[in-house]
Amino acid sequence: MKSTDIKSVELITNPGAKYDATVGAIVKIQTIRRTGDGFSIDTWGRWRQGRKAQKSASLDMNYRHNGLDIFTSLWVSKGKYLQQSALTQEVQGDTLWQQKNEMQTDIVNREYSIEGGFNYMLNEHHSFGMKYEVTFPSTSDEMTVLTSDVMANGQFYDKWKNLTNKQTKGIAGHKMNAYYLGKIGKLDVDWNFDYLRSGYDEQSKIEETCQIQDNRLIDAENRVRNNMFATKLTMTYPLFGGSLDFGAEYINTDRQDDYANPQNFVASCYSTLKEQSISPYVEYSKMLPKIGMLRAGLRYEYVKFDYYESDNLVEEQSRSYGNLYPSLSFATRLGKVQAQIAYSAKTTRPTYRQLSNDVFYVNRYGMQRGNPLLDNSIIHNISIQGMWKFLQFSVSYSDERGRIMHWMEQIDNSNITLVTYKNIHSLKWIVPFVTVSPTFGIWHPQLSVGMRKQWLTMQTTAGDITLGKPMLIVQASNTFAFNKTLTGEVDFRYQGPGHYQNIYLDYQQAVLNVSLVKTFFHDRLSIKLAGEDLLDRSRDGNRVYNQQVQLYQGNYYDRRRFVVTLRYKFNTTRSKYKGEGAGNAEKNRF
Repeated sequence: MKSTDIKSVELITNPGAKYDATVGAIVKIQTIRRTGDGFSIDTWGRWRQGRKAQKSASLDMNYRHNGLDIFTSLWVSKGKYLQQSALTQEVQGDTLWQQKNEMQTDIVNREYSIEGGFNYMLNEHHSFGMKYEVTFPSTSDEMTVLTSDVMANGQFYDKWKNLTNKQTKGIAGHKMNAYYLGKIGKLDVDWNFDYLRSGYDEQSKIEETCQIQDNRLIDAENRVRNNMFATKLTMTYPLFGGSLDFGAEYINTDRQDDYANPQNFVASCYSTLKEQSISPYVEYSKMLPKIGMLRAGLRYEYVKFDYYESDNLVEEQSRSYGNLYPSLSFATRLGKVQAQIAYSAKTTRPTYRQLSNDVFYVNRYGMQRGNPLLDNSIIHNISIQGMWKFLQFSVSYSDERGRIMHWMEQIDNSNITLVTYKNIHSLKWIVPFVTVSPTFGIWHPQLSVGMRKQWLTMQTTAGDITLGKPMLIVQASNTFAFNKTLTGEVDFRYQGPGHYQNIYLDYQQAVLNVSLVKTFFHDRLSIKLAGEDLLDRSRDGNRVYNQQVQLYQGNYYDRRRFVVTLRYKFNTTRSKYKGEGAGNAEKNRF
């Protein structure tokens, strides 16, 4: 979204019951209403150059006549990406296994999509519309070289090299949304319907050459098909001087996930995952004179999940459950200070990849698989926020029961390590933040300083370890409005070392981005020059703790880049399309 179209931005850090229970925050953007009929166009192209190059372009067109908008959008991109990693793995069993690995991955992605639709404002109380997006078959070519030195009890065991060529081709994807927004008497009605179809075919070939053991050639094919339809009805009615929101959301999903390895180095798997959910909710808000705004809500989500292997229902991996998610907030003003205190219960659902039983081959001592027995986690969150002039502060405390974590374990006490997922009993953390955003003439700075501190104790073969080192986070953004046609930005982000789940992040990230934007012809034409990650410090180092396995992985990404963006717009106008979609959180799980 372009800044020239935005009137105001509101951040809701504790959204109420009418939002999906996985939603932790909402950004509500109010756009500037543009008047006038006719044809408008907004197009831009972008080129990024680091060690690899990425190119992308977009074209938005809109035709407006009275209350009717007809619009279309085109999107194309091609990108080359690079990642280099150093990995050290130690497994403590009957034998102490140690691996030193070097890995480089080169990826080429191509994406194409087109979207079209309309919306019609019958009058100030009724509008409806529909949009349809087609994603043309995208492609991804990935080549990974992994070299491994293996030691057993401190003695040389073997050395191997894995060359993996992976080709992924997406099927033609379809995404549709239809909506109606209206007012019937005092009742506001908001209805959405969504349909989604997506998927891909992935073929990989792994050539594994060993110094001591036999060489291997592994072929694998992964076929995924996703289907979803969802509908959501939201209604609002004034009641007792306040506002009553109520409604429900229904989601139906079907995912087919087939993985085949003809050499049987890993087991082939043909699975179908089906899920249905129904989520009614009610929420009431009321402004109490001279006191503040009180909001209370309750959302109930019932989920039925069925897991099939080769079209046969697997009872122990299928389940149904229902959960209540309450929310309560109170906002007030104390002199010149605005303040809010809030509580909410949320959830995190495993993605369908995390629920998959497919086993992916890494090397002969490493496999990766999902876990169909994963449960949802429940997050209890309490937050306090305040604002005084240009000073903002917040503190948020969360307790997540059943947190989903990456986990590494040995397969049947063998020397093969399985990377998978598991639920842990509880993970607690606190996040305090302070933000200042004054203005000094043409300079608009904003500085945010905070930290993340967690509480977690894990059992390992070496004894219990405490993972609780706090992580410092600093974000500084600076905007310079030199004149009406020239603006500049200098942004800096720092993340210090600290624990996150069962990982110690030991690398100090320091990311510096700068940009300059010049406009011409009354803002119709603009050019933006930018430098991203100028310090070349967008890297990470991860020390992962498990019961028997310890892994260290350091990653380098090709993110220091020079960027040029060229944009042209004519008679630009924001579409009045008001469809918010249904099943939005479910789409992310695919």
